[in-house]
Order: sequence, then C-alpha cells, then structure tokens
Amino acid sequence: MIRSMRSGDDFVYEAGIAAVNKVLDDDIETIFLLADSKYANISSSMIKEVAKFNGNISHLVPQAVATELTKRLRKD
Repeated sequence: MIRSMRSGDDFVYEAGIAAVNKVLDDDIETIFLLADSKYANISSSMIKEVAKFNGNISHLVPQAVATELTKRLRKD
C-alpha cells in the first residue's frame, strides 16, 4: 500500500492506519511518500473551500478534478 504524507502530523495518522492494516493482514506492506514541500499546507478541505468561493484551483489539482469539483459545488 502506498500512502502519502504532507507533514509529521500525517505520519502519526498514517502510521496508525499502517499498524491496523498489518494486524488485519500480515502481508500488507505500507510505503510512505512525502509530498513536495509546495503542497505541504494544502488539504482537500482547503481545496474545496477555495472552489466553493469561486477561487482558482487549477494550479493545485489536475484539470479533471477542478472541473468535476466545480460542477459538484454548483449543484449545491
């Protein structure tokens, strides 16, 4: 399993998930990848908040994600 982390706080959370997965199946291995530092303070909730108020998220997510998220938020 590959999991990403932005910060040390994420490591604590992800390590807990990895430990539970190991208990469930001893064959599960978890690999942690650190995000590029330019993304360290970006979260999905932050992206949604920016998009909700019509902010430009195209430089933060792939275009397909920006399009779909914008479409979903306009439904609400």
